[in-house]
Amino acid sequence: MIRSLQPKYRMCFLSNFPHTEDRIKRIRAIEGQLEIHAIFSKRRKPSPAAFHLALEYLESEPEKTLMVGDRILTDIIGANQLGLKTVLVAPLDKKADPFFMVTLPRFFERPYLKLGRVIYKSKE
Repeated sequence: MIRSLQPKYRMCFLSNFPHTEDRIKRIRAIEGQLEIHAIFSKRRKPSPAAFHLALEYLESEPEKTLMVGDRILTDIIGANQLGLKTVLVAPLDKKADPFFMVTLPRFFERPYLKLGRVIYKSKE
């Protein structure tokens, strides 16, 4: 699916700065397989600074950008704070994210998404 979208859209991976060689190798391998550049942010998501790096690389604006992420508290809420549209996908390792909500009833997810909207509105 990613390859079919590449001719039409600019893409990048946004990663918190990796602190281990294994993580760097894993990200570089994915980057090479999919031919999508990885942006490493020293400011950890959900910091707006991390998302601004990706927006600069993509030469895009928040309202024209889609964030696909596997973590509600970092990827989704962080992107929503800047006005990016978001898509939540299943994480590769569900044990790594205790807040992954797809396996729980939707009513557990709503407070986290509402929290993201409240944080965003309070900064306007």
